[in-house]
Amino acid sequence: MKKEMKKVIRCMGMMALLALAFTSCKKQEQQTSFKATVADFIVEEGEDRAYIDAANKIHFEIGDRLMIFNISVDSAEMSHCATYKCIDDGNTVEFVNSGMGTVGVALDGGYYAYYPSTLVSDGDDGFGGFVSDRVITELEFGENKSKFFVAPEQTYRTDVNGMPIISRKDFYLAGHRSHDEAPNLAVADFVMKSICGIWKLQPYDNRTTPRSVTKIEIESPHHLTGWVEVIVPEIDDTEMEDLFYRYAANPTAVAGELATYLNRIGYNVTEGGNKVTLNMPAAGVQLGKTRATTATFPIVLRPLALTYGATITFTFTDGSQAVKTLAPNAVTIKPNRILSNGMNITDL
Repeated sequence: MKKEMKKVIRCMGMMALLALAFTSCKKQEQQTSFKATVADFIVEEGEDRAYIDAANKIHFEIGDRLMIFNISVDSAEMSHCATYKCIDDGNTVEFVNSGMGTVGVALDGGYYAYYPSTLVSDGDDGFGGFVSDRVITELEFGENKSKFFVAPEQTYRTDVNGMPIISRKDFYLAGHRSHDEAPNLAVADFVMKSICGIWKLQPYDNRTTPRSVTKIEIESPHHLTGWVEVIVPEIDDTEMEDLFYRYAANPTAVAGELATYLNRIGYNVTEGGNKVTLNMPAAGVQLGKTRATTATFPIVLRPLALTYGATITFTFTDGSQAVKTLAPNAVTIKPNRILSNGMNITDL
């Protein structure tokens, strides 16, 4: 088994480009393709478990890239990873190797998939490494750890029908297939679940002429962005969802269990920030006079974001601002869920 290790790290601040370290394990068939499907989000709008309809599923787009980890729990120095790119648009799509490493037959820990692994360049960066701005692996150090970047800025978009959709590469997905389920990558067929939640904010402005928003900033007492480090094989989406849902319902009762869990998965945040900004086009997006008629602004936020309160700042086309304060426990973001909230900012 031959291993090739490449690593370049260039530190240029929060938005710097960082080089990935790749270890390749060359086996037969591993330049193959596989499929990935985004699981349905659960919608929280007065119903306990209402699923988002097909028209509003989260879709991959051509050129999107994800990282595949082939993990050995017993011998972490054997773990390796590679990046794959999407060749379809849709909810279930095909990914092919992007030329950034290869992964071999499944090791004892199985395959883990993570999106996004945003590729800045398809080629060598000139220093023997490949450039990404979303993932840093620590596999070549014999540790099953990686850092994943949660960006501080998102971009408002609409689809071909004018409906708002989430900022590209700012939703964070993960999937796992054991070595028994998928002995090789060609049969993996990942089901990707969202690590974060989506807050569909619906501000309305009951003035004679409603204002147009150019920017929405969400600021919290706790980190919302930064490099999040975890031990890859410790992440289990079912366990995480259950724990975070229970914590949201009763923080005091679950606080100790949550602390133990975060310690076990090696959770650590570096270069953390307390603000997420959603940027609109320069002309702004006009608000409606009621929640039913106003625009919707989907914002991706980490699990448990806003639990301890937040400040929401709206910037309008004339440069003026409106500030809304959320009390603790008024809003809690949960993984793989969509939460909609109306917000009257008429008098702000």
